[in-house]
Amino acid sequence: MSNNFSIGDVVFVYKTKPEQCIRYRMEVINVGLNIDEAFNQEAYWTDMDIYYSGLGSYKYVRFKLLEEYADDIMSLHHLHEHGLFGNIQGVQQCKNEELMKFLLNPYEKVNDDVYDVDYPAEDEDLYEGAVIKVLANKYERNQKARKECIAKKGCKCLVCGLDFEETYGEKGRNFIHVHHVVPISSIGKEYQLNVETDLVPVCPNCHYMLHRKDPPYTILELKEYLIEQNLGAPLMAAEPDEEYNKSVDLIVGVVKPESVDKFKKNDAIIYYFGRKFPSKYNLKQIRYFAPYYEGGIRGYYDVKAVRTARKSEIVETHEENAASDIRIVLTLGDYHRMSETPKKVHLASYSYAFLSLKETF
Repeated sequence: MSNNFSIGDVVFVYKTKPEQCIRYRMEVINVGLNIDEAFNQEAYWTDMDIYYSGLGSYKYVRFKLLEEYADDIMSLHHLHEHGLFGNIQGVQQCKNEELMKFLLNPYEKVNDDVYDVDYPAEDEDLYEGAVIKVLANKYERNQKARKECIAKKGCKCLVCGLDFEETYGEKGRNFIHVHHVVPISSIGKEYQLNVETDLVPVCPNCHYMLHRKDPPYTILELKEYLIEQNLGAPLMAAEPDEEYNKSVDLIVGVVKPESVDKFKKNDAIIYYFGRKFPSKYNLKQIRYFAPYYEGGIRGYYDVKAVRTARKSEIVETHEENAASDIRIVLTLGDYHRMSETPKKVHLASYSYAFLSLKETF
């Protein structure tokens, strides 16, 4: 409502998951507008009942765009580092002096982990850390470095294996943080960047955890810790693509939260994998399937068949591409309980594992 704002107020617009970043800095230029004076929002609503029920009930404000943050300088983990507590929900007034200073001058206040810097267009080399004058001193931000890192290493977190597109669909495409292996400020001067060795794609959660100590954890350190803590969440430690033992006959798959009850009752009849299931394995060798949930596996199903199917044939979904989204599906038979307590296994980057039944149970 407009009575929360005054002309001249500065407003920061925060985008929630999967981005978790402030994207826009706005200034209030008008308040108390009625619906006829406001921007027509009808095209942006999916629930029209809610939209129409609110017409005429509110006063509106008009903003002027001051700045757009195309990088991750205003990410949630940076906001936490500068005084924000908890998550951002609804309209909040900033009363924290340290956070206020960061919001007004983020490039001046950001910690060691600076990424996505620009580079001189005529210079084919990539440089990080060059300080330039715009409105305040800030790090030169190199979008080419980020793009090259993603082109070489993809958008999958190299710690936990999270792929935002696989998890969130179209909304998560091409979203990932880029982590500096060596913090810029520890170098203290402009340096030539090696994208192959200096930059790593990581998800926001792992990015935040990497910086829980100074100097930051290495990718390997955090990955090993995640494997040790392996509590059955769908985000499991990523591992290199390497050939598995050709004699495997048991496949393990992480169960989505909404499907856990079926597997607890041992009456599931199918299991389907994510879109990026690897093609290097001989699916004809699969004889058994072990569901992974709440910390590990407890038994296995006989696999009656391995087939492919469109996602729209497997689950009820309104996704636009469901009819062309092909998945690998296991038709499950009898269940064999081997343990009452969960048995941990090392899951690969797409939340599966190929194992030997005899060696596992």
